[in-house]
Amino acid sequence: MKRRMVIEKPIVDVEAVKCWDRQQGELNAAFHAFCLYRDFGPLRNIRKVIKLNELDERYYASWHRWSKKFCWADRAGAFDDYCDAERQKQNKIEEMERREAYKKMLEKMTGIVDKRLDSIRPEDLTAVQTMDMLERTFELGTVISTADSDEKGKGSFTGQLEINFVDTFDGV
Repeated sequence: MKRRMVIEKPIVDVEAVKCWDRQQGELNAAFHAFCLYRDFGPLRNIRKVIKLNELDERYYASWHRWSKKFCWADRAGAFDDYCDAERQKQNKIEEMERREAYKKMLEKMTGIVDKRLDSIRPEDLTAVQTMDMLERTFELGTVISTADSDEKGKGSFTGQLEINFVDTFDGV
């Protein structure tokens, strides 16, 4: 009795294969040419890629044929879209990291200011110093609340703070 050897083909995750990957039936030369074309950028065209890579103009006919057969323009466009989406994700991550760093700095500064404020005797402050501290506190609060509301998709606050003290600074 003869035993028959069965070779199983690996299961290919169709979702993992991208249109800018090598296509079924695409020759090595055709895929290499596509990669040069794909990586040229949004202003790509076959003649420019051939010239930039100092290749013989006679390649144009083959490249043009492969371009049509393997949909180079659509594949390269999809690759551009993918790269743009990845850049946007990375930019968002970096923006969130910056915000976290700013929040940590703000917490440290708030602690320092709190300690300093606790050491100030109110009677040692002039009216101008008090108003200056109040305005800065308001500005900081506005910046923080604007950043929070922008994060939630709301508009920013615009306006002017006006505070009137009637008898508070009499005799100062």
